[in-house]
Amino acid sequence: MSVYVSLSYQNKKQDYNRNDEISVSVYYYYLGKKLKVSTDIRVKLKDWDFDWKKKYSKNPIKNSDEDYKEKDLLLKQKVKEVEDIIFKINHNYEIPT
Repeated sequence: MSVYVSLSYQNKKQDYNRNDEISVSVYYYYLGKKLKVSTDIRVKLKDWDFDWKKKYSKNPIKNSDEDYKEKDLLLKQKVKEVEDIIFKINHNYEIPT
């Protein structure tokens, strides 16, 4: 059971330019199944930090984006919302699918 934040590619990653905007999604994995939770956040490929998990700040959107603080905050809120739903389901001893 895990929750991840990632870009939601519609095409191959190589087909995008640095200035193309891509939507950001929250993914939930459980027993080999994947659930995609869409967000209203769109970010340019050049502003997405692919190594954000390894950094101290843990922010996936670089500060080169004009609204990076708001977008990072909205992403963290969406992840927290998904985790809260998973917790409620697990607390009721149900299968979170």
